Amino acid sequence: MPRAILFDMDGTLVDTRAASWELFAETNHEFALGIDTREAFFKIFEGNFFESLARMCPDSGRFEAVKRHFMDLLRTRYRPAMIPGMADVVRALAPRCTLAVLSTNGIEAIRRILVDAGIATCFSHVFSGEVQPKKSESMRRFLGDYRYAAQRCCSPAYREESTDEDALESSDCVLVTDTAGDVAEAKEVGIVAVGVVWGMHSERQLLDAGAKKVALWPQELIAWLRPEDRDGAACGSTADAAAPRATPPAAAPPDLQAAGRLRRDQRLQHRRAYATAAVRLPQPRLASGADAELLGALRRVVRSRP
Repeated sequence: MPRAILFDMDGTLVDTRAASWELFAETNHEFALGIDTREAFFKIFEGNFFESLARMCPDSGRFEAVKRHFMDLLRTRYRPAMIPGMADVVRALAPRCTLAVLSTNGIEAIRRILVDAGIATCFSHVFSGEVQPKKSESMRRFLGDYRYAAQRCCSPAYREESTDEDALESSDCVLVTDTAGDVAEAKEVGIVAVGVVWGMHSERQLLDAGAKKVALWPQELIAWLRPEDRDGAACGSTADAAAPRATPPAAAPPDLQAAGRLRRDQRLQHRRAYATAAVRLPQPRLASGADAELLGALRRVVRSRP
């Protein structure tokens, strides 16, 4: 099992095919970039997104304006759905290795998405696009400091037992991604890449770029990345990461549960016997109509008891 797993976000953790294209289409229209189809937009990700975009906008001022416009749209309006099952994959892997996000997206969008999904603190680190546009450089930074090996295990606190002897090597890491460009950057650094088919690029494109395997379903990632411990417990992260979780009451031992059921059955039998005896009492002669009304009310109360 790898010691660290790096996740691309858009197209890997979240469904980005429609959401990102709809926003980029506005940037394309604003700057007349000529990227007029979703397929043309996906093609940009065959290399590093920002480098590909820069080649389409050779003027540096224009490129910065295009980048700023698109990133602002992502920051304020980007809310894609999580890929079904991927939150469970993250929770299953988090207790056993260090998880990090590498994304060309902005930190505000990344935080919003991960917090909404309840998996924000499953990740020890996030490398966002506005801090370092090139993912290979983020990978090198991750490998270059042993403190990045610290785990978080779905809690705000970091485990602090790591030492410089625990520094990560490229062979200790795996990148999970949906784009051929990310696979190429991982290969450049010496990190194994595992692809997923539900994002921007096909299985063939990912394999041709150098992916070791390509997952058809999210749960395959658990089978591949945690093969020796597939039945292990997942972390306790919930969909509402900000809300404190109530501690569930401890289950009573089996003998106490049986004793409790016996006491309940005995009480129920006693009440039924009492109600039957009360109903069969001979009617006494009453001194007045008020007394008869009182006794009738008493009988109705006794009959209504369980």
